[in-house]
Amino acid sequence: MIKVLDAVCATPDFVERMQIAWDESTGLITEVGNLGIAASKVDYFFDDDCLLFAGMGDVHIHAREDVSGKNNYKETFVTASSAAINGGVVHCCDMPNNPIAPIDDATYRAKMNLALEKAASLFMYAGIGPTTNPLSKRVPYKAYMGPSVGDLFFKDHASLDQALSRYQGLDVSFHCEDPDILEQHKHAATHGLRRPAEAEVLATHQALELIEKYQLIGKLCHYSSGEGIKTVREFIKRGVKVEINVTLQHLFFNESSMLM
Repeated sequence: MIKVLDAVCATPDFVERMQIAWDESTGLITEVGNLGIAASKVDYFFDDDCLLFAGMGDVHIHAREDVSGKNNYKETFVTASSAAINGGVVHCCDMPNNPIAPIDDATYRAKMNLALEKAASLFMYAGIGPTTNPLSKRVPYKAYMGPSVGDLFFKDHASLDQALSRYQGLDVSFHCEDPDILEQHKHAATHGLRRPAEAEVLATHQALELIEKYQLIGKLCHYSSGEGIKTVREFIKRGVKVEINVTLQHLFFNESSMLM
C-alpha cells in the first residue's frame, strides 16, 4: 500500500513543502515532489512549524555494551538504538573503549555479533593500543592518547607513534588529551580541572603531526576548547586534511554555566 506525507522538507540545498510517497510493504520511497494530492487526502500532514529531515547519523556514540556485560548498567545496544531512532538517528558508530575492547578480528566480530543479536543498527570502531595491528578488513579505528574510560589508551607519545606506523593510510579518530598533563592534574577538584585545555592543545599538535606523517584519514573527537580549534585551523592552512567533531554540551556550556 502506498502512503503519502505532506511536510516542509529540509535538505542541504533548500527548505520547501513537498509530498513524499512510499511503499509501506518495502519501506522504499516511490515519489517525491509536488504530487498534487490534496492535504485532506494525505496520510500524514505536518504544519509549517515542523521541519522534516532525512534520517541522520551519529559517528561517535558509546553504547557501553560488550561481551563482558560489565558496563551494561550504563547503556546497552538496545537502549542506545532506541534512543537513536527516537531522535531521528538511523545509523551509529560505537566507540571501542570497552572492558573487552574490539582490537582484532576475533574481538571485533564478537562485539559486532552481539549488537546484531540485539537488532541494533550499529557499526563499530576498532581500538588501537600499543601492541595492536590493523584488522583484516577495513574499519574505522580509535586511538586514546591518554587515559579515558577503560584500559585502551597510550601512556606516552613514542608508543603511539610506533603503533600508528602500522595503520598508515587508514581511518583513525583521536581522543586528544596528553597523558602527562592529565597525570599532573589528576587530583584537581573537578572533572574540568582534571582535564585542562592545555592537555587537548598539546595532544592536538601531536595527533595532527601523526596524521600528516602516516597519511591517515584522520578525525579529532569531542573538542571543547577554542585553543584546540585554533591549532586544527593552523594545520589545515598548511594542507593537512582532517575532520573534527564536537558535542552540543561543549559548544554551549562551560564551568561558568554550572550551578555551584
